[in-house]
Amino acid sequence: VRFIDSSVVGALLVAQGTAVSRGGWLRLVWTSEAVGGVFEMCGISELFPRFETAAAATAGEPGEKA
Repeated sequence: VRFIDSSVVGALLVAQGTAVSRGGWLRLVWTSEAVGGVFEMCGISELFPRFETAAAATAGEPGEKA
């Protein structure tokens, strides 16, 4: 993910809630500092930690904070 706005944040929150309610999870691969900034501003950075690759996301190994 390179860019998000408030409509994307809302959709991600719904998707996260749906995934968790069904016993799953939602992990995002993002490298843009702008994405991390939006997550921080919205107070949801803990819900969507930074994953640098799809393999890391699948393994549940977050990268450094952007």
